[in-house]
Parts: sequence; structure tokens; C-alpha cells
Amino acid sequence: MENNNSGMKLKDDIDLNGIIKNICSSEVFIDGLIRCITKSDVFTKAISEAISDSIAKYESRIAQLEKAVKELQFKCNDVEQYGRRCNIRIQGIKEENDENTNKIVIDIAQALGVNIDERDIYTSHRLGRKGNYIRPIIVRFVRFDVRQRVITKRGKLKVIDRYKNIFVNDDLTKHNYDVYKYARDKLNKRSVSVRNGNVYYSRECQDDHGGTKAKISHLVTRASVDSLLG
Repeated sequence: MENNNSGMKLKDDIDLNGIIKNICSSEVFIDGLIRCITKSDVFTKAISEAISDSIAKYESRIAQLEKAVKELQFKCNDVEQYGRRCNIRIQGIKEENDENTNKIVIDIAQALGVNIDERDIYTSHRLGRKGNYIRPIIVRFVRFDVRQRVITKRGKLKVIDRYKNIFVNDDLTKHNYDVYKYARDKLNKRSVSVRNGNVYYSRECQDDHGGTKAKISHLVTRASVDSLLG
């Protein structure tokens, strides 16, 4: 008798398990359960926090990568500018057929009182394609000191009739030239200068004794220019 009762109980348990399984696997039950869960404030808060945590981690990682990229860009720009340390650009020289740009460079240097010859010039040529404009001449000297002798005396060109509309400038990278142009547009252009490929802004400020002194800022980005506007 006891065995029969045990058998009936086992059968009832199996039937109950089957009923529960059928109920739980029905679409009506599943849809209702999903609606209950998704409407739960606890569930919504948990999902929201999980998503926020994931986004915060990605944002932090993205910020780190962006910082690393900017640092690499600055380093690459510095290396590129250093590679141009022996270069100058000459603007305003009318272009002629079969011209000798080395001779043009030597003539300008001699007009400035700097004696150089072909051996001091590594290469020189016009930049860009021919068009309705005067292409600049880029010059690469063999040594940095030769370049410095020319560029430090370039101011004398203003008083030489033949060269008064000629300009001798640093050969800037694209980034540094953009900063230079931006600074001249936003700040007092007479106070913006370039030395050895670096852009600077000089302004007067009060010293500790009530007098004035020149404060020189190294401009490396547009943001560094904007910081001086306030």
C-alpha cells in the first residue's frame, strides 16, 4: 500500500513538473514575465547603471587614446620642424624661364652682406605648380649656421630697393604655419614672430616693481592663442 502511495506521489510530481514546464514555455507567460521585468524600477535602474558604467569605461579609454594621439602628433610635428632647421623660404621673386634659383639665393645673401657660394646650398627650387601667382623658393643650406647668417639679416631687405618686396621666412610645417596665421589674425600681428620654426607672441606686462617687462609666450596650438584673447 505504501509503495502504491509513493508511485502516485511520483506521478503527481511528474505531472506537476510538466504543467509548470508548459506554463513557463508558453509565449503568453514569457511575454507577461518580460513586461513585468522591464516595467520594474529595480530592473531599469540596474540596466541603466550597467550601461552607464560601460559607457564611462569606453569614454575614459577614448580620452586616453585621444591624448596619446595628440602627443604623437606634437612629437611628429617637432621632428618634422627640426628636419627643416636648415631651410628658408623666399617669397616675392618674379619667376623667369631657365632661372637659376641657387644664383638668386646667393645674390640675396650677398645683398645682405652674407658671403656664400654654391657649396653652401644643398638644394633650392620653386614650390608648387606654375599658375597665376609667384611661387616661393625653398632653400636648404648645407649647415644651420649658414641659414642663420642669412635669416638674421633679412630685415635689411626692406631698405634695398631691388628686394624691398621680398620676404625671407622660416620653412614652417603645416601645423606651425596654421598656428602662425591664426595668431596673426587674432592677436597683434606685430607681436607675433617665428624663431627657428617656433611661433611666439610678445606682450608687455607689469613686473613686481611696478614697471613693465616683456612676456613671451610659445604658441603651439590654436588653443594657446585663444588663451591670450581674454
